[in-house]
Amino acid sequence: MEGKNRKREWVGILALFILLGLLLPAMNAGATPSHTIEERGVRYVTHGVIRINSDSELQAMASSEGWRGSGTLYDPYFIEHYDIDAHGAGSAIYIGNTTLYLNIYEVNLYNASYSSAPYFPGGAVTLYNTMDVKVESSNLTDSRYGAYIREGSSNKVMDSNVKNNSAYGIYLTTTRESYIARNNISYNPGGIMSYSCYYNNIASNDVYMSGSSHGISFFGDVNYGNVLNGNRIMFTTGNGDGIHIQGSTTSNVDSNEIKYNEIFNNTNDGIYISYANNTYIHDNSIHNNSEHGIYMYSYVTNTTITKNTISGNAKNGLESYPYTTQFVEYITVNFNNFSYNYEGIYLVQKTYHASIFNNSFYNNTAYGISLGSSTGYIVIYNNSFYLNNGATGTYDANHVQAADSGSDNAWNTSGNPHGYGNYWADWTSPD
Repeated sequence: MEGKNRKREWVGILALFILLGLLLPAMNAGATPSHTIEERGVRYVTHGVIRINSDSELQAMASSEGWRGSGTLYDPYFIEHYDIDAHGAGSAIYIGNTTLYLNIYEVNLYNASYSSAPYFPGGAVTLYNTMDVKVESSNLTDSRYGAYIREGSSNKVMDSNVKNNSAYGIYLTTTRESYIARNNISYNPGGIMSYSCYYNNIASNDVYMSGSSHGISFFGDVNYGNVLNGNRIMFTTGNGDGIHIQGSTTSNVDSNEIKYNEIFNNTNDGIYISYANNTYIHDNSIHNNSEHGIYMYSYVTNTTITKNTISGNAKNGLESYPYTTQFVEYITVNFNNFSYNYEGIYLVQKTYHASIFNNSFYNNTAYGISLGSSTGYIVIYNNSFYLNNGATGTYDANHVQAADSGSDNAWNTSGNPHGYGNYWADWTSPD
């Protein structure tokens, strides 16, 4: 009898669980939004386009929407977990003229189209004259720009997927101290554009398949003090350079730093520089690009190229070829490895005042270094040359490893004020 009672208790408990299983979906149907998508374990709630154009509007909308935070450094407002189809509007999220701290976190933003500039540029997210807005862990896709940031300062785009946009993945213009980091930027015609910006830090992004434009571009009259650090820039198509730096005839870009990047398999140059002063290029791997590793065009001055590995580029590791009425001058090239390029370094017409020292040149198809006509005041010392231009360990006049058609260039101890010559694997003494 006791066993039968226990059996009835278990049957009752089982029936209760079955009933709850049937009732709970129906009970939750009214509380759960009818349109949700699941990504990365996060539930995204469908929301309309968001437009905020002042601190007061941000405070009012945060209150009405129930967003967490208070807009301070340690307690920012959060716009999070929204799925926003812009349906062709100028932006899915537009934030303008704010100074409060705001995080846009884990959102899907897409289908924004150009309407007018600067307010409706077609950015999945647009930040106009804002401070301290962070876009993080989001999908910014299928718009004109993934992120469009104009004016303002201290804004961030981090850890996001930025893809399938019709112009650039991220466009920065006249903004300062922005931080663009650890994003996956792919399948956009251009990766990141910086136009007339100050002190932006672009770090640890993967930029690839950037279409007909460049992986990362600096254009305009300013672009001062920006840093490109630890990015991987690859597989640009069309005429795309990995990194393209170009000022204007009225104002050169100035004091930018390119360091610890890997720049490879691009269809044009690894790094292109024109109208630029005081560029510091160091500790990069620049390899297997379809044109040159580094190409300096016109009005390039005070460039330092140091501690880079520049290899396997279809043309030259480093080339300077200014336009006939212009010049490239005051270049320092040291502690680099130039290998398996067509030529290691090729400098020609109106390239002056360069110091090339403590570099290794080996297995370049043609010369390790070639100085063309109209070059001058170039000092080459303490470099090592191995197996360039078909050379072996034995000297052969048909396979010399360097050439100089310029004037007033110094290669050996007699003409070199530093008192050093160069090491040649096929020629031991004298230099």
